[in-house]
Amino acid sequence: FSNPTSFNMFTMEPLIGTAIMAIETNLAFSLIDCMFGGDGKPLVQNRDFTLIEQRMLAKFIHEALSNFEKAWENVYPVQIVFRKMESKAEFVHVVNPNDQVIVIVFSISGKQFTGNLYACISYLMLEPIKEKLSSKYLREKDIAYAWRPQLERLLDDTTVVLIAELGRATRTLRDLLEMEVDDMLRLTTGPEDPVTIRIHNIDKFHGMAGVVKGNRAVEITQLLKVQGE
Repeated sequence: FSNPTSFNMFTMEPLIGTAIMAIETNLAFSLIDCMFGGDGKPLVQNRDFTLIEQRMLAKFIHEALSNFEKAWENVYPVQIVFRKMESKAEFVHVVNPNDQVIVIVFSISGKQFTGNLYACISYLMLEPIKEKLSSKYLREKDIAYAWRPQLERLLDDTTVVLIAELGRATRTLRDLLEMEVDDMLRLTTGPEDPVTIRIHNIDKFHGMAGVVKGNRAVEITQLLKVQGE
């Protein structure tokens, strides 16, 4: 795995040990972009996750682990508890280098992205219930899980910030330092010009500024097509 990667440690009580759910770097940034209203286009350059991005990933992981726990109900009921998140592989130590592990790969894709989510469980963790795993016949449709409805529900409940830009002005640093109360700034747009509405620095709508019941408001007049959609 490259750095940063979202490594999420969790336990499966009453089983003893710690497992990992990891999100590939590009997929992690694509999911974050979707949560903020973007189309999930991967970043050109990787970087560390910001605090807000870590919180968004944690929200996704809690939802994924909740569904992972439900998938185990037909095999061996467990209580999955999220422990912590790390972004660098050198800080992740849950098994010895020579221990055997079981890796489950989930493929996630969207219009602008595709990537894998991994669940890594130590064999020692599953050894107490290995007879249940080997003797119980589970049909594919019983263990396959439809992620799309859960992802859509997670994104539907995500709060995003909309910014309506009334206009722009360019001034020198000297002008800014000499500004006083009641000084006027001439904007590049007039009162009849449409307002651009952005979500996570992406232009999404045009609208007209006004007042509704004493509050400033913007009426949506046009849906902007994002490049690549």
